[in-house]
Amino acid sequence: MCGIAGLYRFDGRAVLPHELQRMSQAIRHRGPDDEGFYREGPVGMAFRRLSIIDLSPLGHQPMTNHDGSLWIVFNGEVYNYIELRDELRSKGYAFRSQSDTEVVLAAYEEWGDGCLSRFNGMWSMAIWDTKKHELFCARDRFGVKPFYYYRNHRHFVFASEIKSILQDPAIPREPEDEVVYNFLFEFKRDYSHKTFFKNIFQLEPGHYLKISHNILTIRRYFDIDMAAEAEPADDPTYAKQFYGLLEDSIRLRLRSDVPVGSCLSGGLDSSAIVCVLNQLMLKDGIDKTVIGNRQKTFSAYSDMKEVDESMYAEKVIEKTGAEKNTTLPTARQLAYELDRVVWTHEEPFGTTSIYAQYCVMRMAHDRGIKVLLDGQGSDEMFGGYDQSLYPYLSSMIRKLQWRRFLNEIHTIETNGKKLSFGAKITTALGALPTRQASRLRNYLILNFENGIHRDFISAMGATDSLVSVTSSDLKTSLYHDFRLVLRSLLTFEDKNSMAFSIEARVPFLDYRLVQYVFSLPDHQKINSGGIRKYILRNAMQGIVPDMILKRRDKIGFATAEKNWLNEGPLRDKMMDIFHSKTFEQRGYFDYAAIRKKFKSLPQLRHEKIYINFWGCFHLEMWLRKFIDGRA
Repeated sequence: MCGIAGLYRFDGRAVLPHELQRMSQAIRHRGPDDEGFYREGPVGMAFRRLSIIDLSPLGHQPMTNHDGSLWIVFNGEVYNYIELRDELRSKGYAFRSQSDTEVVLAAYEEWGDGCLSRFNGMWSMAIWDTKKHELFCARDRFGVKPFYYYRNHRHFVFASEIKSILQDPAIPREPEDEVVYNFLFEFKRDYSHKTFFKNIFQLEPGHYLKISHNILTIRRYFDIDMAAEAEPADDPTYAKQFYGLLEDSIRLRLRSDVPVGSCLSGGLDSSAIVCVLNQLMLKDGIDKTVIGNRQKTFSAYSDMKEVDESMYAEKVIEKTGAEKNTTLPTARQLAYELDRVVWTHEEPFGTTSIYAQYCVMRMAHDRGIKVLLDGQGSDEMFGGYDQSLYPYLSSMIRKLQWRRFLNEIHTIETNGKKLSFGAKITTALGALPTRQASRLRNYLILNFENGIHRDFISAMGATDSLVSVTSSDLKTSLYHDFRLVLRSLLTFEDKNSMAFSIEARVPFLDYRLVQYVFSLPDHQKINSGGIRKYILRNAMQGIVPDMILKRRDKIGFATAEKNWLNEGPLRDKMMDIFHSKTFEQRGYFDYAAIRKKFKSLPQLRHEKIYINFWGCFHLEMWLRKFIDGRA
């Protein structure tokens, strides 16, 4: 895991050393162990190393092949590099190091862009071919690792983080209004190649790009096969097959030459990883230099009872005997660190829960951990969110299965999941054709005070949101969540972990496991009575504590955001921002409505609010730091 950056000039002018050094320094936190540079005429690449596999100098990057014709900078891990190395050796390749990067380079030399389909892991990379004068860049299947770029008629600039690209003072800093609009309107981001910065893009997951003869082409090399169907089987068989894939994914992601720990929220996903890893420790005798005598877990607790999961995390600790490490994020702490958090993330995010993860990563760093396992991806595959129930239920309306629909509603609410009026409206919308449902949904939202300036709404196309989707079936809805919702979460995870020089690994995103889950029938994801993550619950019987298997709520590393916004230093800071002249003059915000509602927020505890106060606040802080202040 590392940081990469580079520059390719189309006019033939040489890349200068100080240009690469500035880009490298901006992402030093991603790789404090080593740095390296490569320059050849109009091409330059910079690298920051976080040593994880093969800690020797042989893992130094940029790395070249045997004849110096290929040069690579690589961020991430290819977990099956040992098996690929053996295959390449049989073809005559020799290796100097034990690193996966050298295997990646040889794989590209042997198979070209076809090598990507052979990799099991996470990556962003750039390879310069000195013979063809061709630049090849690629990002992993699901977007675990980031790849940003800027291009004009003079040059192409890329990096692991936008702040590295912005080291070029000639690159304009303007907000991308379409992205700002969709963030304010639906709290969504990372839904396309666009970022909050106009003309700075991200290479989308499952894509690669090539620049040859100054012509840039982008192609998709991977997508989930939505037509694939698993062989029909009973519940125990499905559960056994799934468990085997998850266990192997975790085993592969323990390949490391530095200590590995696990995030533990107390939810089903992280608990499953910690408990399966515990089973592997008992069964396989995992190398103690990787895990230690006891597995180390890292959790964020809350002093707000409704979002605190400590009692569930404690059950996992009790069952596995793992070492627990906990942190308690506070509003005062966030208010104090706000400037650093805004700089770390580079783009606005819509909830303070991201800060809880930030605190967890810092704690792991302070305990000497360089690799953390985490549970991202499970909710999007298995229908773990509340909204996943809507397409599940709406399909019954479309099929006129009224008795089944009413029975499901009754069972879901009997089991403690009260469906709100809004949830029922969304379910009804899902029974409509997608386009009409999307328009109607947006119309309803826009008729509530949402904090967006009406002139900005009109300029952006009023009621036709660019990312609003009401999926008509469960499988399509989960695919939508997996492609769009998950991308933001992976971006947050990367920024939070790398801020503290930690590599985050996500076992649920092994491509074999993902494809298997999407091939399963819907009832293995959401079963009768609205039981979400059905196959995961079955697979974890006897492994994860029953108290967690029976949970029906979804929290994650949440914060006491409601309390934080009602009183204290964070509220004071937000109040100052909302009443500032700069905020008023942006043209994005309905500042009068925001001021009025935010002032009376402590008295509106039971009233539904359609303004994302934190999102508006963070957007303004981002504008000040990156657009106005030129951070």
